[in-house]
Amino acid sequence: MVDYPSIKKAALDNPLMQLKVPLSNVQIDNNNNLIVENQPVYASQAAVRDFYKLIGVPSNFAERFGILTGDTNAKADLVKIVKDALAVSKRKKVIAGINLIANPETNEITGIMPGNKDLIPNEIAFQIFEKIMNEQNLEIRSGGYDMHSGLHLNVTSKMIVEKYKNEGYHPGFTFKNSLSGGVSLKNFVLRLICMNGMTEFNGKTGENLTSSVRQLTPKKLEQFFTDFKNMAQKD
Repeated sequence: MVDYPSIKKAALDNPLMQLKVPLSNVQIDNNNNLIVENQPVYASQAAVRDFYKLIGVPSNFAERFGILTGDTNAKADLVKIVKDALAVSKRKKVIAGINLIANPETNEITGIMPGNKDLIPNEIAFQIFEKIMNEQNLEIRSGGYDMHSGLHLNVTSKMIVEKYKNEGYHPGFTFKNSLSGGVSLKNFVLRLICMNGMTEFNGKTGENLTSSVRQLTPKKLEQFFTDFKNMAQKD
């Protein structure tokens, strides 16, 4: 039995936080320390890698660049040059700024995302999930939450929708809210392989149906629910 209230409480009590800032306000020094609005901040190595990836500079190249030029400030200078070039190019994700993702318990920046992607609050994720659940004959099979991988819930239909030679199938989907994928759905089936109730998971359903939301706009949310209705119509 899945303790959904406990999963929900954990997700709501331990949220990640986000701060959207202009790219020009974020620097990195020659020791790979992140500086935000001229203040050093505590950031994970994953967040530093996210920053290099965002500006399109491989972190190992930044290291080599300093060695090749013989300049102790070369890494910071390279980052500044690239940032200035991005600003001139007016790339959308740069114009929108960047999102700094932080763990409020440790005061650590754990990740960095482009400004055109949102960290979707767990409160909103649960609103979306519960609306889906309220409209269908579904049950939660498994799930969990932690601040690194996010929220995940595996859901199937309560009824077996097809039987063939004593085999039954429970179609379902995985609902997630994570930094890497936002709010997302992906379908799967549980195959009843023994009449005593034993099942096996099959993520290859013949037709992979997925949907995700990375920006909280009416258009994106409408498309997400449309995708889910299409998924439900196909069992």
